[in-house]
Amino acid sequence: MAVRAEVLVTHVKVAGVARPAQTAGVVADGHKFRNDGRVRIEVENVHGTLARVITFQTPGKVLGILAVAEHTVSVPALTTLIIGPLPPKVFNQAAHMVYIDYPEVGYADLKIRLIELG
Repeated sequence: MAVRAEVLVTHVKVAGVARPAQTAGVVADGHKFRNDGRVRIEVENVHGTLARVITFQTPGKVLGILAVAEHTVSVPALTTLIIGPLPPKVFNQAAHMVYIDYPEVGYADLKIRLIELG
C-alpha cells in the first residue's frame, strides 16, 4: 500500500503571497492535508469533456455514534471549484489531516491547491 501524499497549505497573509503551484491528483492513496477549519481547496478539472468526482473522507460521527457519509464533489469538465471550509470534527483524521480520494480513471485531469485564509 502506497503512502498518502501530503499537500502543503499556503497561508494567506496581509502582505500577500504568491499563488501556490497546483498538485496533480494521484490515484494510489490520494492526498492528505492539515486542516484547522479555515482551508479552502481549489480543484481544477482540465479534462475537455468529462466531469471528475473527488471524495473527502469523513471519519467524524454525529452524536458520537452516527457515521457521516463521505463528501463527494463533482467537478465539471474545464471547471475550477473552490471547496471548503471543512469542519475538523467531521473531516479530520489523525494528526488533523483531511484525506482526499480520486477516481480510478482520469485522476491526472485534476489539479489542486490548498489555501488557508487568515
